[in-house]
Amino acid sequence: SVVVLEPGGKAVPFVTGLDDPKGIAAFQRWLYVTDKTKVLRIDATAKEPKAEVFAAADKFPVPPIFLNDVAVDPETGVVYVSDSGKDGAGGAVFRLTPPFPPKKGKDAPPGTLKIDVLVDATKIPGLNKPNGIINDGSSFLLVADMGTGTLYRV
Repeated sequence: SVVVLEPGGKAVPFVTGLDDPKGIAAFQRWLYVTDKTKVLRIDATAKEPKAEVFAAADKFPVPPIFLNDVAVDPETGVVYVSDSGKDGAGGAVFRLTPPFPPKKGKDAPPGTLKIDVLVDATKIPGLNKPNGIINDGSSFLLVADMGTGTLYRV
């Protein structure tokens, strides 16, 4: 679940029924949540918020193994997701680019989300278990590798 902390520290369910959420990032009215092998999106302004699949496992260019953290570029809305892989293999950072310009109105045709591998062990030799990610300005992403303790600037 995703919970809201009320004054006094009481945790109140915001959205339930998720598999195993890890990372969460906010962009405009949306919360993006990594949930095992998929990325969910929650409209935080909805009267009754619910999670919808933003990026299903079968839409990734390689099957995700253990999606972990998520960051959103505040200027473009591009979503970055870390995959920690398994046993030091299969780790990657994916870039999820929404269609531009965004489609508006309930009758607008849905756009196509583009998902590509930003970095993996073929692009950064020694990349082991990418975990924490955060934007570093408008052009870079910081990637913490929990397997090696290395911090990369991509």
